Amino acid sequence: MKEAIKWSIFAAAALLICRIHQEDKRKSGLSWGGYGQRLLGLNQDQEGRREYLDILRFLAAMLVILVHSMGAAAQQPQAARWRYVFTGASGLGLCCNLLFVLISGALLIPYREETLGAFYQKRVQKVVIPMTVYYLFYLHRSGLVSLSLPSIVQALIQILSGPMELVPHFWLIYVLLQLYVGVPLLRFMVRDMPESVLDGIAALILFGMGAKTGLSLLGVLPGLSVPWFSWEGIFFMGYWLTRLPEERYDKRIYLGAWIGGGAILMIQFFLPERAGAVMNDSIFLLLFAMGIFLFFLRRKAPFPGRMLVQLVSRYSFSVLMIHWFMLFVVVEKHLQVDAGSLGGGMAGLAVVLQSLLALFGSLMFAVVFDNTAVLLAERLVQGLFGIWNKGINGRKGRFR
Repeated sequence: MKEAIKWSIFAAAALLICRIHQEDKRKSGLSWGGYGQRLLGLNQDQEGRREYLDILRFLAAMLVILVHSMGAAAQQPQAARWRYVFTGASGLGLCCNLLFVLISGALLIPYREETLGAFYQKRVQKVVIPMTVYYLFYLHRSGLVSLSLPSIVQALIQILSGPMELVPHFWLIYVLLQLYVGVPLLRFMVRDMPESVLDGIAALILFGMGAKTGLSLLGVLPGLSVPWFSWEGIFFMGYWLTRLPEERYDKRIYLGAWIGGGAILMIQFFLPERAGAVMNDSIFLLLFAMGIFLFFLRRKAPFPGRMLVQLVSRYSFSVLMIHWFMLFVVVEKHLQVDAGSLGGGMAGLAVVLQSLLALFGSLMFAVVFDNTAVLLAERLVQGLFGIWNKGINGRKGRFR
């Protein structure tokens, strides 16, 4: 009986998904080929598309896979001769986390006419729902959730509690959600803010993060925790970089990137016990990430492999969520491809192969999963929001 109910639910969901795609294709006025291109993010002439953001998302998605692959490889005895390479490269590659945050700041902080309800509903549909569906996939794959109501409720409680050991990489998504809460306030703050004030805030953030990183390197745990000297500040810097006039601070930012990258390598090689101080929200990694961000922001020449860049960019958020499963379960466990697969001397090539296989698997999974399970969940929530909004508007009308 349970099996029959389960398959009935799957059949109904499949029919509903087909119906959604048919309706979307009809509204778009595209052929099926054109509609497929749009689903893959290959509509190259889309109005307002910023190519540098496509490149940055592509780079961030690639780096997040490489970092985890190299981090695991550095611990393997077979790859001992590559340990310094993997350690240094993974240290620099952690800029992927900052790039995701900088991109979000660049996209969301600029002022636009949008109600609070519209903004938060969009974030729920585009971020919270996909994260929830992917989290449920991990829980179901590990046998921690079933189709029963009590099991689903328990799973939702776990999702509200934050990332568990099963999905350690989800920490970044929770950071992004935390940052999104304050976006409407930030938009009003920067709406008419003079450039001199924006520059002053950016300088304060860099100074505060520098002081925090310096104290951490000295083994001092600061007693004062200032959110703006952490991810909130990095989020703001993404907006600030897009507001900079050409050549204003470019040379200083590029110099800072070289200094930040060099400091990360020096500390990881010669002070490994302090390596934690230069990871993620440290001044050195921020300077390095800012240099990368500005380089592609200023780049005018077309980027090679445009279709691949657009495809990865379109599904970069999903690649961030599913890559852990593809890298360590599919590629490493089932395909048995890791740093030692080609012999110790070829560990570098093996890591690249492992990462490319994980990227390919992540993209294939994301294209299918996002346009089926995630799409269905998004539309169900969109329908609920529609009912809610109609109810709110109806009550407003009665009181006029």
